[in-house]
Amino acid sequence: MYNKKQAQLFLPALLTVFLGGCWLKPAPNELPPTEREINDLIVRSYQLAESGGYRLITTGSLKGLMDSDRNPLIMDTLPLSRYQKHHIPGARHFWFPRTPAPTEQWNIEIMEGQTQEDFQSMLGQDLERPLVFYCGRTICDRSHSAAAWAIKLGYKEVYRYAGGINAWLDKPWDGKQPTQACKAPVTTVQSKY
Repeated sequence: MYNKKQAQLFLPALLTVFLGGCWLKPAPNELPPTEREINDLIVRSYQLAESGGYRLITTGSLKGLMDSDRNPLIMDTLPLSRYQKHHIPGARHFWFPRTPAPTEQWNIEIMEGQTQEDFQSMLGQDLERPLVFYCGRTICDRSHSAAAWAIKLGYKEVYRYAGGINAWLDKPWDGKQPTQACKAPVTTVQSKY
């Protein structure tokens, strides 16, 4: 899906989101993430995007898209109480579970009564409209599930803003490690060297 040129452009942009969006200024008495932790998050985000068929978007690119005449739909996938507290200007709300939602078949029980038709109605009929999904921070899978579902439903220009509301608000990394429910494995590849 991604060629070498796209990967070369993607990794520095993603680093900008991680370093510029969340971790540039660690909170007092907290250590910044290690290079390994940053690397693991970059690789994990890339793998999720590849598996979901969507693209990742940086803060700068998201702001540019919002300022354009393209009318993007920005979707917050956090619980309603978090959306009401902070959200990206103009974002709409549609909750997704923290644990990755199955993309083979919509599960109304996991989605707490929300239907696939509810989601599709929120997204609208224009399959060419840019869609951007976000949640709280990089290690949460809510926005991944929403973006993957949008792709499955036939939407063509789907993005995940991996840093989420924390990156948008330029919050420092909180030092918390992901819970098991929200942590997807990082695939490792053996080097020939």
